[in-house]
Parts: sequence; structure tokens; C-alpha cells
Amino acid sequence: MSQIQRGLIIISSGCIIYLVILWLFSIKLLIYHPSLYTINENEYFKNCIKSKHSWIKCTKYLNRISNEKIISPDSYSQRWPPPSVTYLIDKRLNSFNLALQFSLAHNATDSKDEDLYNKFADMKPINNPEMFALRVPESVCRSYNNELIPHLIVIIKSSVYNFEKRDRARRTFMQKQLWPNFSVQFVFVLGIPMENESNLFRFDGNTYILDTKWWEFSKHYGSSKWSFVRQLSLEVDLYDDLLIGSFHDTYYNLTKKMIFGLRWLSAFCPKQVPLYLFIDDDYDLVPKNVITFYYNNTEDYLRNMNGGYIRSSRTVFRPMVNETSSVWAMTVKEFPWISYPPYYHGLTYIIGANLVHRLATASAFVKEIRIDDAYLGILFNKLNITLVHLNIIGPSLTKKDIMSGGINVHYKISKRIMNWSSASIRIQMKLYNQAVIPIIKPIFIKIIKINIGIRKTIYSILLILFLFYSTIYILNKNNLKNFYNLKNNDTICSYDKLEEITLNELSWINFIYQTKFINYHNFHYLKQNKITNLFTNLISLYHRNDKIEYTTYNNKNTGLLNMKLYYNIRYDNHIIYYFNDDYSMKNKSYISHPILTRNEKGQPIAYILTEHYPKYFNVTKALKAISSGLSLKEIPCNNDDLIAVRLPKRTCNPCSRTKNVNLVVIVKSCVYCFEQRAFARMTYMNKDLWKNFSVQFVFTVGLPTPNETNTYHFDGFMTTLTINSMRLSNKYVSKWSIAKILSNESKMHNDMLIGAFHDTYFNLTSKMMLSLRWATNFCIPQSPLFLFIDDDYLLHPNNTINLIRKFNYSQLKSLAAGSVYFGSVDRPRNGYGGRWAVSYNEYPWDYYPRYFLGIGYFLGADVVHDASFAMPFTKQMRIDDVYLGIILKRLNRTLTHLDNIHINPGKDHLKSGTFLITRYLAENHVNWTTGLITGEKPTKH
Repeated sequence: MSQIQRGLIIISSGCIIYLVILWLFSIKLLIYHPSLYTINENEYFKNCIKSKHSWIKCTKYLNRISNEKIISPDSYSQRWPPPSVTYLIDKRLNSFNLALQFSLAHNATDSKDEDLYNKFADMKPINNPEMFALRVPESVCRSYNNELIPHLIVIIKSSVYNFEKRDRARRTFMQKQLWPNFSVQFVFVLGIPMENESNLFRFDGNTYILDTKWWEFSKHYGSSKWSFVRQLSLEVDLYDDLLIGSFHDTYYNLTKKMIFGLRWLSAFCPKQVPLYLFIDDDYDLVPKNVITFYYNNTEDYLRNMNGGYIRSSRTVFRPMVNETSSVWAMTVKEFPWISYPPYYHGLTYIIGANLVHRLATASAFVKEIRIDDAYLGILFNKLNITLVHLNIIGPSLTKKDIMSGGINVHYKISKRIMNWSSASIRIQMKLYNQAVIPIIKPIFIKIIKINIGIRKTIYSILLILFLFYSTIYILNKNNLKNFYNLKNNDTICSYDKLEEITLNELSWINFIYQTKFINYHNFHYLKQNKITNLFTNLISLYHRNDKIEYTTYNNKNTGLLNMKLYYNIRYDNHIIYYFNDDYSMKNKSYISHPILTRNEKGQPIAYILTEHYPKYFNVTKALKAISSGLSLKEIPCNNDDLIAVRLPKRTCNPCSRTKNVNLVVIVKSCVYCFEQRAFARMTYMNKDLWKNFSVQFVFTVGLPTPNETNTYHFDGFMTTLTINSMRLSNKYVSKWSIAKILSNESKMHNDMLIGAFHDTYFNLTSKMMLSLRWATNFCIPQSPLFLFIDDDYLLHPNNTINLIRKFNYSQLKSLAAGSVYFGSVDRPRNGYGGRWAVSYNEYPWDYYPRYFLGIGYFLGADVVHDASFAMPFTKQMRIDDVYLGIILKRLNRTLTHLDNIHINPGKDHLKSGTFLITRYLAENHVNWTTGLITGEKPTKH
């Protein structure tokens, strides 16, 4: 072979090798390993969508490597989130892998201590599939671009085929001009379509058929999805807001989609972003209300909060024989329990940045179930995170709800009520013409035909209207006067001192300190002059006599609403102090001692024990005297400042026209009992369960106080609290943060009466006094009956209604009913006593008068009024139910015993009519969708 031939062969071989290399690089056969510092994270997806052949090849490759074991991570990547997202690069392809490749602690509870996650190398993840981020939005969550850090990131769960819904979102609530002075970023989370998709799925031996919009779109594009992928690639190029995962986009992979989104947020998004909002693509956001919610809370609260619409039904659906259409059915093997833990409806929910990090981590150690919202509830439960029900989120919020602060609305509703050029609610002027005119017009025509002349007809109508409105005015004269006066008084209508004092920690501490030294006028020196203040003649406590001189008092200097008694009193230098209740309980000559009785033989038998029966002061007579001034001998001994820092706007609102109700329920709640209140709101407080019965609810709480303790000293003995409220107190180091959460809760639900006293077990009497004083001021004209219950009990609506309807209106107003109890006084021993212990100096008698168990009791409007007056003249006791018994005895009120109140009621009690139930009965034996007892059939009318 000549040299020329050899040269030609070498040149030809070189050309062939060169062409092969070019060909390999041109189609990129997934063998390129990018540099960690020059990565283009979307390169793989771009190459996959270049041709139909490359797309099919990519999907097959993804399916294959998803079943491979995870490559062992390098030693420097032993933490989550990783120090840099470059550590998430999977070297098998040019893409991020969000599978956790690190040793983690599934039981770590402190989200701030990231190093703690490295101490549990023996914990093996059980739910850690490969999760490749095929397409990452380049303008969202860029940790290296600090100037673009947003206030909020919205994650929209979207089906891959839902082009139309994504386009609608971009044209409506995603418009930047609708979010003034507020930085928000949006991202749609998708999976990918698969070739030859089917709507048949098998889980644990059961077959399910998905007959949804997803399947309609899938059939539209045929067995090959390449035409759809091309359309998706155009959307990717046009909008930089798609996060695409490597999983099959189907209804049964919604949990994978959720985990994928949480992992991406945890690893990619800057730590400075405080809040994330998750929403389905068939719901819209109301920008103005979202911004309002955001700025109503501190950043620290937002980072650690969670909230949504808690589902009332948590029962696990089981597959039935030959049933293939139930998308929520789970076998016992898949989920062995009969109910899920509390969880949010997946339509919209909010999660703080600190919780997102913990949820992303915990998902690797919790078995996956295909119902995504229930799975999220399981993660919250595993992490001991309490869910918070938000009234501003719901599955079917109306126009009224949006005007009240609702943040999400179904897109079908938003079409009708929202004007997306300004994100305002559309005013529908056609409603009047469409609904009112067709009704009024034929009536007027008939009137004109019947009457002889048009003038007579007009005069008749005017006369009827005049008589009608005159009658209404006469019947409601006082209510209208109070209504318009209060409308002009912004102080009472918008009273919320709690929001002001929780603006920062310093103002909170200053307020707690100042409440100890607030000094109002000394009532001894008030002559017969009227007290002039903001509320004189507006809210009369003594509702049966307009001449009463005593009203709720607002101090103009502090701006605090004080429910301390203010009235006229005749001043005299010769006040007889031994008629004072406090004096007589301390003076030995007034203490009745037990008498030892003997039989006929002179042998001792037993002591005749005495109970509280103070005959020296007739309270009922004093009530009548208050309107003109108290007598010289009667001095209040229990009339300390009783300050309210927050009034419930939804219950007994003085700034709305009087609306009579059948019942007002006052729930004594501890300040830390957020979960109990949330559960109550989503169960028995649902107004739909109280059919043909008007009821209003209010929670009464105090305030948390810095440096709380569980040890108390009373009259020389010590007692220690070990109950639930102190355990909850120890969970929160900063009491200001709790006060801020409490303020947000009260603003959100408008059903809380908050007093400026330390919320502790030994201040339950102060809580009761505030409730009675508030009810007397604001509620008595509206309701004949009040029900007081503890927050660890719930109501069964039907049984409650049936019980109340056994009484007529006059009986309800004077009713005092509950579980009557009679017992001896518990005394301290050896310098120590239990929480019910009372010394002889505090209470010298041996027995208490009969009283109601504090778990629940009814008081009529007249009883509430009289009791609120009697309390200032009766020495206070820290056992609230006993103290109420003393008050009712002094008022000569008869206590009615109700047999259907039980401390631990069972299902049989529930069926027999008990209205006060435990949490166990509520969760296991009541259907809160209908309010019926489990197994009970609705009555036919």
C-alpha cells in the first residue's frame, strides 16, 4: 500500500471519527456531564423536546433511571437543604434531582437547628423516589439574586393539559398591576404526559377508572403526546413560570407533585421569602385581600404559620365491590386507620417558610398515600404542627365573603363578580331590574285598576307606607337611636386595643405593666352628678330602666374599654363598713362555726356544718336602688377594673341594627387553646347545623403574661398547677408572639372577647365577670338566653335546640339551669393545697351553696343582668362555678337541675338527648356535615 493510500485512509478515518463526534454532540445522547458551576438546568428538557424521537427516548430513559438506586452523595452534601443547588445535579443527565440523598432526622422538631439533621445517620427514608426537575423557572426562586426576593410565592398546582386555566390565571389575578407595592411571584407545578396513557389504575388489587377532564384532554391528543409536548414547549418559551417534574402528570400523582413542589421551595427559594401560598388552578386569588392578610401579620408569624380550610369530614373511604369510580378510596392495607388526621382542603392553603423546610424533609420518612391533601395533614400531624382554620379560605366563597376578606374564589364565580382590570368586585346594577321590578310592577298595575283614580291610588300607597314606617320607627326607636349614635362613635365600632398593643414587643410589655397601675375615679367621691363619657346613654347596663346613671366607661386618656361599675353614690363620712361583704368574711364575729350535736344519751353524733348565707345585705333591693344612688351602708368590695382589649364584632355587635337571636353561647377558652377553638368553629359553630334557630358564639379569653409560673400562694399556702393550660404555656417562650397570633385570630374570626387580665386557671372568675358584664352591656336586648360552656366540651346542635324549645320565652329569661352540685370546702393542709383549696380566712363556711358544674349551664337574660350587678357587692372567689352559686343564692334564684349534662357522656347519653359532648364523641359519633348522630336518619317533615 502506497503512502498516498495510507494518507487517504487516515484522513478518511479522521473525517469519519469527526463526523461521529459531531453527531453524538448534536443529539446529546445523555452522556454529557456538565460542570457544577456552569450548569444550564433546563438544557435537558430543551434537548428532549427537539424532536418526537428525542422525546420518546427521554421518557423511556427517565422511567429506567427512576428505578435505579440513588448514587451515594459526596461527603460535603450531608445536609438539607444543600449549601448550594449545584449539589443537586444528577450526573446521569443535565438536570436537578430533588430526591433526598442525605442522612436526616425524621423526628427533629426545631426547624432552625439545621445541624441537628446530621445526627441521625441510621434513619432510612421510606418515601424518597427520584424527582428530576426537568424545567425550572429562571425568574423565580433565584437565591443568588437578592434584589428579586419577593414577599410571597404562589405555587399553583396545575394539570399539564390545562393550558386554558393557566392562561386565564395570567390574564386575571397574576397581573402585576393588581399587586401594588407588593412583590409576588407565581409558578405552575406540572408533571409530564406519557405515551399511550390509560385511565385505568390499579392499587392493592383494586381497579379505578379516572373519568375526568384529564382523560378527556388525554384522548384529544391521542396515544402519542408529541403534538401536545410541542404546544407545551411553546408555553415554556413564552412564559417563564413553569416548574416541570419528571413524574407522570395524573390525578393519582398529586402527592408526588406536592412533595416535588415542597422540595423545590426548600432547596431553591431564598431563606428571606417568608410565606408560600398553594392553590389549585381552578381557583383565583383576590390580590387586595391577600396583601391585607400579609401586612396584618408580622414576618416572624408568617414564617411559622399555616392556615387553610380544614375539612370537617376525615373518614377514610374504602373500595366497594365492583366500584371503580371512587378516586378517594383507600384499602386497609394502604391506610389502616378509619379516619385521617385533620387536613386542609387542597384548593388553597398557606405555609410559612420554616414549615415548608420541615415538611419537605419529613416527606421522605412518611409513607406516601395518593390523596395529597390528606397526606399533607399526616405530615403536619407527624411534626406536631397544629392546623389553623382560616375563614378567608373556602371552597365556595361568595361575593359577601370576598368583601369580608376572602382570598380565594372559584374561577366560575370570579367570572361573575370580579372586575380583573382593577381586581375589584363588579357591581351588578342589573340585579334590581331583573329581580325587583318584575315583582313590584304587576302589584302597582292591579292597584291602579282596582282604585277609581290614579290620585287616590297614590294617596293610598303613601298613607300605607307612612303608617308602616311610623309603626316600625315607634317599635325600634331606642334601637335606632343607639344604632346611629354608635355609628357616629368610631371608638366603640372599631374597638380593638389588642391590635395596637401587639404592634411590637415593647408596646406589649409596656401595656402589661401599665394595666397594673390604671387608676380611675374613686367612686366614693362621686356625688349625684352624671358621669359624662363616650358611652353615656348609648349602652345602658340596666336595660329595664332608662334612668340608670351607670354605663360602660371608656377612659379618654388610655382609650381602654373598662367594664367596671360606674354609677351615682351618696357620699357620707359615716359609712358603716361592717355591712361590707369583704369585712364580714374576715371578721371572726361573723363566722358561723360548726355545732356538735348529741343524741338523747349525750353522745356526740355529728357536726352541723354551715354554708354561705349572708343575710346582712339584700342584693335584690340594691339593684333597684342603683338607678337613683346606693344607700349609705352598701359599699362595693369587688369592683376592680375590668378592661376589654377586643370586642367580638360578629356577636352582639352594637354597631349593627339589633337582630334578635334565640341563644348566645359564651365559651370559656384558654389563651393557648387555638386548636380547640378551630375545631369548634368547623363543627358545632357551623350556622347551617342550627336549622330554624338563631345562635351566636363568642370565645372569652385573657392575655398571656411574661414570666408565667405554675406556683401560686394564697393566704399562707401554696398550690401548683399541672393542668393543660400550663403545659401549653411552656411551649411558647415569647408571650408577645402568642399575643400577636391571638390578635390575628380575633381579627380573622371576629368572635373573641379578650380581657386585660392574666389568662390562668385562677382568673376564671375574672373571665366569668367580664363575660357577664359584656353580655349585659351588649347582648341582653337581643337574646333571652345565654349558654356558658368550657372549650373542652362541644355542643350537639339538635339536642340543644330540643332542650331550649321546652321552655317559653318568659321562662328562658329567668332560667338558671345546669348540673347542680353540692359539696364541702376543700382546705389546704401543711401549707399546701390543691387547685380547689380555700383557707378559712378566704371562706369561713364549711359548705358551698348549691352551684352548677362549670362545664356548662344556662342563664336567662334577667339572671345575667342581676348577677353582673351582684358581683361587685360579693367578695370574689377564684373558683368560678362556686362563686356563681354564691351570687345566685344571694339573688334568691332557683337552680334547675338538668339530667342530660354528664362529665363523661357516652353515645347512649348522646342518643337520649345530652347536648354537651366531649371531643371523643364529636369526632367519632357525630356527622358534622349534617349534625346527625352516626347512624341516625334525618327526620321527615
